[in-house]
Amino acid sequence: VGGTEAPLVFYSGLTRAVIARETARIEPSAIAARVDELCRGKKFCVIDGVGFPGVGSCVGASNADVAAACRAPVVLVGKAGVGSAIDAHCGNAALFHQANVPVLGAVFNKADTDGFYAADKIRLPIETFFRDSRPRETCYGVVPAATAFVDARDTPTLSKATDAIHHLATYLDFHALIQDVALDVFNRKRRPPPPPLESSQTEHRDALPTRVDIEARARADGAVPRA
Repeated sequence: VGGTEAPLVFYSGLTRAVIARETARIEPSAIAARVDELCRGKKFCVIDGVGFPGVGSCVGASNADVAAACRAPVVLVGKAGVGSAIDAHCGNAALFHQANVPVLGAVFNKADTDGFYAADKIRLPIETFFRDSRPRETCYGVVPAATAFVDARDTPTLSKATDAIHHLATYLDFHALIQDVALDVFNRKRRPPPPPLESSQTEHRDALPTRVDIEARARADGAVPRA
């Protein structure tokens, strides 16, 4: 969902305007309602977070806030390694736990293909750590880097997408991941989308500056226009 269809769009000046209470904070429930619309009639829906877990905190809609509003359990995707990868996972998971969002586990991406940190050498210590220290979570896979996909975003093709899927399927336990998502109690107890606000509830916002006003002021203060 993008453009005018997105319930949250970051633009120059938005963060400062929200903090100064010149415009309304972003309600995660609005994002959850849009997700519910997209989920209707579907057996499975993947919600892709933005950046790291805390992104959006400045406007009241971090990834953890959104996951909580959507009642969506989380799988964290992090850079591969051993000590640093595990440490980063634990720190990222903590924000979701603080929001009472279950973290099902993790996928460690872009592992080296050879050497001390090669995917086949770091998989066992990572899996052992999860088994011994985080038994409620699962390491669903360690994915080695693939040079064939380096320019996939710049020059996407169906062939590259197919190859990427096959690459992931080789190293990820998709069966365990989908089974854990399906069995997760948090996911099965999704709330119905909230009713839309009455016009009387939104009338007080009429006097607030518009996006055009906020962006114009930000440019006047030196903000670089976003592409």
